Amino acid sequence: MEVDTNGSRPVFDLRVPAATVTRDFGVSACAVHAPERGGTVRAPPTQRQGTAFAHSRAWHDTGVERRGREDTLSELGGLLTALSAKPVVAVRYGAFPGGASPGDGPGPLADQIHGLVAELHRTWKRYLPSGATPPSASEIEGLLEPLGADAAIELMATLAADNLVWPGSKLMNREIADDTVTRIVHGFGAGATWWTNRRGASWDAVTACTFDGVVAGSDGEYFAILIQVGED
Repeated sequence: MEVDTNGSRPVFDLRVPAATVTRDFGVSACAVHAPERGGTVRAPPTQRQGTAFAHSRAWHDTGVERRGREDTLSELGGLLTALSAKPVVAVRYGAFPGGASPGDGPGPLADQIHGLVAELHRTWKRYLPSGATPPSASEIEGLLEPLGADAAIELMATLAADNLVWPGSKLMNREIADDTVTRIVHGFGAGATWWTNRRGASWDAVTACTFDGVVAGSDGEYFAILIQVGED
């Protein structure tokens, strides 16, 4: 981890092609990523760089300029994209247009989860019961439970690496998933809040799929979501 010459924001040593990251600063002011995993995007082993980053500035920096905001989204997007494996594992990340206090609860995150779930439903439509629709944003909000940072790291890495439908089947290398998720969660800082629909081996479904699991977090300015879905 480096700090830029102005000392204003953290800089990741992220070796992914810039072309793999898409940023959307239009009406929604959020960026969405759920690409096919074809080996084109991989976060390298990071030797636990996230641990050191936890003690530097969090992404939520009140003095960040527009350029810094775009760079932050690019870094966050590169890390999350390395965890995605559409259509089984999808991610979404971005910045809330007006900001949202971490103490506001999962409402703003539930809206973003609902949008991602709606996209997944279009992909999985032929495998779902006729007429199946995703829960509303308010229903998803009621299904989410808070997570501590360590629990968020463990669960997000599990959802990225381990197949919910076929236990023992790997979606990606677990060590790389652990390292990547650690950087994401520590990057958000100690003031971030994390949420999930899973409680141990049980869950409250946020999709119409037989299996699903989501972890979502925000520091009040930026947000990150990872979801795995599946049918047996």
